[in-house]
Amino acid sequence: MPPLRRYPQRRLRLVWVREDDPKPLTRGQKQYRRMRERMAVDPEYRERKLRNARAANKRHRARNRERIAAAQRPRDRAYYAKNGDAIKAKRREDYAGPKGARMRAQNTAWYARNKEQRKVYRREYYLKNGDRIRARERERNRKKYAENPQAWLDYYKAWRQANLERARLYVRVSAHKRRGAIGSFTFQEWLDLVAEYDGRCGYCGSTDHIEADHRTPLDRDGTNKIDNIIPACRRCNRRKHTMTEAEFRALLAEEARLKGESSESAAAPDEEEAAG
Repeated sequence: MPPLRRYPQRRLRLVWVREDDPKPLTRGQKQYRRMRERMAVDPEYRERKLRNARAANKRHRARNRERIAAAQRPRDRAYYAKNGDAIKAKRREDYAGPKGARMRAQNTAWYARNKEQRKVYRREYYLKNGDRIRARERERNRKKYAENPQAWLDYYKAWRQANLERARLYVRVSAHKRRGAIGSFTFQEWLDLVAEYDGRCGYCGSTDHIEADHRTPLDRDGTNKIDNIIPACRRCNRRKHTMTEAEFRALLAEEARLKGESSESAAAPDEEEAAG
């Protein structure tokens, strides 16, 4: 009689069967169900499990921060590109509504905690994107000024009255820059220069509020000698800001060209009608 063959003992798999689903539950599903049932009746157990889960999630994100951010960034950008207007409208509504005070308090507290970090970030960002930022600000300011010059002047007048000490400080800083710059000029040299330009602005020819303007600004290593000075009306002097003379004249030439093209396009239909 041949010997009996012994087979390895197998563990029996006990499963729960739901009445509405004949598919058996796995071991993990059964553990999860028991955990949920206990959490529903034991608040202390629920809080302990949630606390442990939050801690584990925090550790995971700390270990995989770069990988998670790299994977999430394209999804965030795609979502914002699709829903950007709605998101900004909701933020404005929340900021102006009852949530506004809480949001401002949270922003203030966050900035206080990360003040030095934000300073470093803004400084590096401005150094990297300074030309683009300045060009965008100039374009925005020109557009606002062109829409309503008087409102622009009224705004600065009201600001000066409300911030008189800061306005005086700006004047003192400007004076310190001039005193710290290389060279100087006398009042007679200034009068001779104004007479050379017939008392007119060296940029637009206006005679209104003639001021001394630096051809190369002091902020860009210009000198305070008379050969770096040009008479300018207040409007041109403010518009020029930190541009050099060549940059500002290029801007004026471009504006004149665009203005000439727009006037020619407006006059073309009238000429065609006259020819017909």
